[in-house]
Amino acid sequence: MSFSVERQIGTNNSQYLFIGLGIFLALCGAAFLFSASYGYALTLNKNPEYFFVRQLVFLAVAYIGIFVPVMIIPLNFLKKIIPSLTIICLILLVLCLIPGIGITKNGSHRWIGFNSWKIQPSEIFKPVLVLYMAYILSRKKEKLDDVVYGILPPFMLVLIAALLVFLENDFSTAAMIILIALSIMWLSNIRLIFFIACASIFLPLGVLTIFISDYRLMRIFGFIVKNDSGVATYQINSSIRAIMSGGLWGKGLGQGVYKIKSIPEVQSDFILSALSEELGFFGLFLYLILWVMLIGIILKQAKNADDDFTYYALSGIGIYLSTQIVVNMAVVSGIAPTTGIIFPLLSSGGSGVIAVIFSFAVAAKLMRKEA
Repeated sequence: MSFSVERQIGTNNSQYLFIGLGIFLALCGAAFLFSASYGYALTLNKNPEYFFVRQLVFLAVAYIGIFVPVMIIPLNFLKKIIPSLTIICLILLVLCLIPGIGITKNGSHRWIGFNSWKIQPSEIFKPVLVLYMAYILSRKKEKLDDVVYGILPPFMLVLIAALLVFLENDFSTAAMIILIALSIMWLSNIRLIFFIACASIFLPLGVLTIFISDYRLMRIFGFIVKNDSGVATYQINSSIRAIMSGGLWGKGLGQGVYKIKSIPEVQSDFILSALSEELGFFGLFLYLILWVMLIGIILKQAKNADDDFTYYALSGIGIYLSTQIVVNMAVVSGIAPTTGIIFPLLSSGGSGVIAVIFSFAVAAKLMRKEA
């Protein structure tokens, strides 16, 4: 009995620390976004606070409209609506492809909405995918040795979602969806032969999709030949110069210069390079340590989970957040070609904020043992 009480207290402490870290990272991200984006906002003839205010609105909506309700509703009810949430996300992905409904930008069809207010369903689908995989794999635990009836049905849904995202011209997110699903499936001890089969199919297919697209070939070429001065390498070169100029201690918050005109998408995909210029390696290291602490709490709670659903869901959320961070860091530092994967709670955008806060809410809820 005493062991149970002590464990409950430890769980509650972890939950409170997790929620506090999440809020702190969200507010830090908004402040850093203002510093990185006010110059770009002026070039768009917007107020300097344009991206900052929008981000605060998104955070308020996400915490009040998503985090609080998720924490209040019973866990069993959340599990029951997972299939419905998944279907809704798939419908939204289809709507992105319908002319007149989906919004096209730079050749991609990733958004639906109106004017400057729009959502990107593929971002929101990522945490929903984690819940779907946790829900299905925990229910099909006895059938996971059966490829036809146990593994293929949920994986086919993942492939349909990935195909829809790929048709939206978002190769990197499609690949990430498959990676997240396979990572959670790996945790469920599915036989190795399944993953070998997936690798033998998806790796050649991924290479083929790159070679049949001039746009993707340009990105790969820009990644390999970094001294090229064309469009293919401009983003990466500008990002690396900003990072190098920050040095160890940085120029000071608000003092960066590359963010003004030199870094494309400085408010979004490449905001980390502007942050590195201003905070330096040491400041960026401290910021990333906070993320390591937050994800570490999630994974520790996953390790101590009492049931399969909690284990898969918490592990999947940790994988989702880690992948976002690592891929974005690899891109802005020139280790990987540009992908369009944003940094959680730092890059501007309502869909990304909603997705991350939803994953925070689910994680915090699962850390609290319910009767």
